[in-house]
Amino acid sequence: MKHRIGTKFVGLALGMAFLSSCLPAPLQAQRGALVKVAAQPAGPGLVQSSLRRDVYRTPGPQALAVRTDKNAFVSVIVLPLNNGSWGSVPLGASVLEPVQVPGGTTVDIRLPPSPDAVQLFTVASVEPLNLQAARGVTSVKGISQVVEAAAKTLPAGGYNVASTTYRVAPFGELTIQSNVPDATVTVDGQAVGRTPFLTVRDVPAGHVEVKVQRPGFERWVQDVTVTPGTSTPVYAHLRPALGTVVVSSSVDANVFVQGRHIGSGRSVSARVPVGPVSVTVVPVTTLGKPALNSSGAVVEVWQDGVATVTCSGQPTFVCTGR
Repeated sequence: MKHRIGTKFVGLALGMAFLSSCLPAPLQAQRGALVKVAAQPAGPGLVQSSLRRDVYRTPGPQALAVRTDKNAFVSVIVLPLNNGSWGSVPLGASVLEPVQVPGGTTVDIRLPPSPDAVQLFTVASVEPLNLQAARGVTSVKGISQVVEAAAKTLPAGGYNVASTTYRVAPFGELTIQSNVPDATVTVDGQAVGRTPFLTVRDVPAGHVEVKVQRPGFERWVQDVTVTPGTSTPVYAHLRPALGTVVVSSSVDANVFVQGRHIGSGRSVSARVPVGPVSVTVVPVTTLGKPALNSSGAVVEVWQDGVATVTCSGQPTFVCTGR
């Protein structure tokens, strides 16, 4: 057990309020408690995932850094979370040896090895609290009942709880490239950088969703398998986002978009890149009839949207767009 006098935690309580609100009342942070307690995973060489604050690289935290605002007795209940890799038989909770924590001091309490995911309940009390009945309990509800029963021996507000959940996993990394520069890259919804090239380190092994997007291009999304201890290459080929231009003419005409011929007739449509698009309509000259002038319009094309150009009129041929 190691003491660090006067240490301040950085971001110690992030996410704890939400987590606590999902727990039974006896395991939540207690209002009006006579002692305050905070806890976070610790230990030498601890590496946190770049994507999730609650995932650590194998072997994971070796200690729990506990801090109280006044002298307190601290017990830690360790509940393994069965997510399938443990088999079908739930593993019961263990109760670590109680520790006295001087007020204003951070104490590192040694944790048992964790092959997967655990939830820790750090119980600080103004008097010694016997929580040994929690050994072997397989549910949060069961642990809550043990804490509630034990706390009846304490004065009002005599205990408080900090809850910590984390997962341990092997890490790999992603090397992401794209044909389009300055596109935003997200991995499992977390922004990690911009193209054309970046490396994302400390990614938990398994499946992740990689998304690359930039205005004017179709969004690129792919499920990628991250292999432990290696760099997984990802290449995102972005294609220009497209919309549709529909041209209607009162006479037969040749239709050009951005100077490129896209068709002839009285109704012509084409898929074109998004953005401002110049449309030129050239009426076909009919023998024995006066020639009509060319006309055109500039329309804004949106992704998967439809922009229309309508042309008509004699002797002046006029096109309008919307």
